[in-house]
Amino acid sequence: MPNPVASSCRDLGTQGSRQLAARIKSGEYAAGERLPTYSELSNLYDVSVTTVLIT
Repeated sequence: MPNPVASSCRDLGTQGSRQLAARIKSGEYAAGERLPTYSELSNLYDVSVTTVLIT
């Protein structure tokens, strides 16, 4: 039986990944610029660091 908590974490992580990709494509992060740390991403998307790491 699928774990609904793990599934929702992946969904949140996927949303965050898509949003980060959109920010990169929009030019918010320039080529060669450092991306946010896992901790910064977890704060930005209001998820745990574990959720950021899973995706």
